[in-house]
Amino acid sequence: MRIRWLALLAFFITAPAMAQTAVSLNQASSDLTFINLATMNQSGTLKLGMVPSGSAVAVNGRRLYVSSKAGRIVGVIDAARRQLTRRIPIDGTPLGIAADPNSTRIYVTDVENNRLLEINPRNSGVLRIIKTGKYPAGVAVTPDGQKILVTNRDDNNVSVIDAADFREVTQIKVRAAPTSIAISDDGRRAYVVNSGARNLSIIDIPSEQVVGGVALGKDPYEVALGKTRAFVTNSGEDAISVIDLKLQRVTTTLKTCAQPSALAVDPQQYRLVGFCTRDNLLTTFNLATLKPDAQIAVGQRPLSRGPFIVN
Repeated sequence: MRIRWLALLAFFITAPAMAQTAVSLNQASSDLTFINLATMNQSGTLKLGMVPSGSAVAVNGRRLYVSSKAGRIVGVIDAARRQLTRRIPIDGTPLGIAADPNSTRIYVTDVENNRLLEINPRNSGVLRIIKTGKYPAGVAVTPDGQKILVTNRDDNNVSVIDAADFREVTQIKVRAAPTSIAISDDGRRAYVVNSGARNLSIIDIPSEQVVGGVALGKDPYEVALGKTRAFVTNSGEDAISVIDLKLQRVTTTLKTCAQPSALAVDPQQYRLVGFCTRDNLLTTFNLATLKPDAQIAVGQRPLSRGPFIVN
């Protein structure tokens, strides 16, 4: 019996980690491309029947949530089976999307009606609705699930919402046209791409204050966070800004394929993963060396905001 338990323990210690998959949201072909990040090969395609706009991933990595502005729908995708399991109709224009840490709620911005919807993805029920600023483009949730931050593009501010009461606590003034947003793992900092100002605002969430800013390149689009660095795609100059979070400045710039857009850090494979909209490519960089790692063709016009790496 002891030998059997030792053998079982050895299996779990030596078993490889589950390979992660990047999902390309292809607007022109209205489908998803799945790319195995361990082998850098396509592992499937899913026809959506709607144009994808934004994405979020459940904490366990098993479900992908996709918003469609044109389709006025949020789709729930089973990542392992590559299946669209639910279509949630939205009475408005959904764009930004985020999942709470318990994977029991998703938060969806409605840019047509300037509001945020709280939805139960298991039964499609809209639980609560709150008004936001003008054109709520992006949304993120703190790791403890207590606060929701929404970027209001046309008001140049960020709404801070108490998740329990579903009420706006304050608005934080940032630079012009805030769109993408990412929150640090400890929940203390938010990083906001101000696309109209070529700037990244750094917000201290406990004090609800802007505590720094970093100049970016032309047409900044998406922000992704590593342990000590932030990465921002500059779609207008085919480059990624690499930002030292302690120094709060750009330390280097990575040249990419044409029109880089969606971006994420894959800590399991130690890669920076992004998509180039004009070239229809997934591109990766080694996080240790910041050297180009691989490229692979995806669907037509990959363009979205939000997390896209699933299990």
